[in-house]
Amino acid sequence: MTAAHVLTGMRVDLKTLTAIFSGVQIMHPMTAYDEAVYNGELRGRLQIILRQCMKRFGEPDAATERALRAIPDLDRLDRMADSMLTATN
Repeated sequence: MTAAHVLTGMRVDLKTLTAIFSGVQIMHPMTAYDEAVYNGELRGRLQIILRQCMKRFGEPDAATERALRAIPDLDRLDRMADSMLTATN
């Protein structure tokens, strides 16, 4: 089951992975591997947003950067990255 969980996690996002394995009693909610992948994805999304922000609006202030770094939700960061394409301020 662990191998299936890890391999599936390499093909689908964490939300889908959690839904697929939600009824499996022997699985832990998040393994160390999953957590590392998830945190890596968070950092990647954050870097995209910060890069887009700097190119479009200049360097963000410290409070804005802290607020962005505190967001733990990949979907929210994806929506923010998409919004950067049309943001005016």
